[in-house]
Amino acid sequence: MKGSSSVRSMLAAAALVSALSAAASYESDKAAEYAAMSPQARAAEIRSISRRICDLELMPPVVRTDVPARFKFKKLDFAMNAGMTITRGGRIYAIWFAGQDGVRCFVVGSWSDDGGKTWADTQFFIGSPDPIFKIGFTPTYLTTITGNIWAAPDGTLRIYTHQAVDGFDARGALFEIICRNPDDARPTWGEARFLSWGQHHNTPIVLRDGTWVLPNSFENFCQREDIFPELADKRGVGILASTDNGKTWERRGFTDPAKVGAWHFCEHMIVEKSDGTLWMLIRTGNLKLMESFSRDQGRTWSDPVKTENIAQISARFGFAKLPNGHLVFIKNGTTPTVETASREKLCAFVSDDEGLTWKGGLLIDERKRVCYPDTNVAPDGSIYITYDHDRNTKNRDELLMARFTEADILAGRIVTEGSFLKRVVFQEKGGTTK
Repeated sequence: MKGSSSVRSMLAAAALVSALSAAASYESDKAAEYAAMSPQARAAEIRSISRRICDLELMPPVVRTDVPARFKFKKLDFAMNAGMTITRGGRIYAIWFAGQDGVRCFVVGSWSDDGGKTWADTQFFIGSPDPIFKIGFTPTYLTTITGNIWAAPDGTLRIYTHQAVDGFDARGALFEIICRNPDDARPTWGEARFLSWGQHHNTPIVLRDGTWVLPNSFENFCQREDIFPELADKRGVGILASTDNGKTWERRGFTDPAKVGAWHFCEHMIVEKSDGTLWMLIRTGNLKLMESFSRDQGRTWSDPVKTENIAQISARFGFAKLPNGHLVFIKNGTTPTVETASREKLCAFVSDDEGLTWKGGLLIDERKRVCYPDTNVAPDGSIYITYDHDRNTKNRDELLMARFTEADILAGRIVTEGSFLKRVVFQEKGGTTK
């Protein structure tokens, strides 16, 4: 036995020496290869390595239901609204971005079975605030940021989520994850499916002919288009469309706000007008709210221009069509055509002439730092939204929900039975309400 052990030790030592020798030879050869490179070749090598690192974003995200204690309500310390939806069985789902509005962002989700009065503690999450690797003291993150949740017409529940290396890497991957039993005690989630480059941030819609439309934004946040030069002519905001109830998706046309001097955060929303025209409202940074139109179901779009009949500060807004054809718009500020100086006074307006004029004015939340409404319209015309309050304020982040009707908007106050405002979904470190 001792001899056998000695032989094994000798073989292991020989293998180690051989491996170290091979590694040294490789390192020497690689160093010589790099030393011989021209500046252009070195730049190309850096781009190649950067592309391979960015390919990590193509690792399919997973909806995890084994929620650790640090992702429960009592431990979470950040909330940026992502979206909400209502299933056929009446369960209300809400998801939001936790961790931070940055590279450590991830998604958490909860649900309510009593109309939003109480909410279950964190039921699932996607992504992680932890780095995927470190080089020395420098961490690299696979960031899960932007997305939405949608109860589709076929009864499925669908999460759309975006992954990128270190927040935004000039590309980003958009995935869809489907749940086929969303009203069960223990919903199960399928495997993620890659849909497109870019991201998605607002509620999908269904056109009159049954086409499903998913707003898709493919922008360059970090000015690294040199990594993906082949995608340069594909950047802009537009739609993904499905004509077979979500079995397949295609990226249709898009328009690029950058061509008219607007810059990023294009959290656009779309409605279909009575003549079939698609009307897209686009959040930008410097030019605030812009609009674009398509008369061929999103295959081509007009160049963006600044809106005339509605205004909004640079922040996410709500835009939806009611069953009677009227439009609802949710914005910061109590005057439809005036931009506020800050994200305050979240208010809803309605239009009965397809956006030429806006009426009413329901003050949903009068406070400062209220923003990012996600808008869903029920078959009976009730309007549901979630939004966040006091984001980035220490120990004060909130996610809230409201339900109201067109009558409430026109009256400027709650007049409909069952309507409500400022119902809490989540409060930072406030614990679960159920």
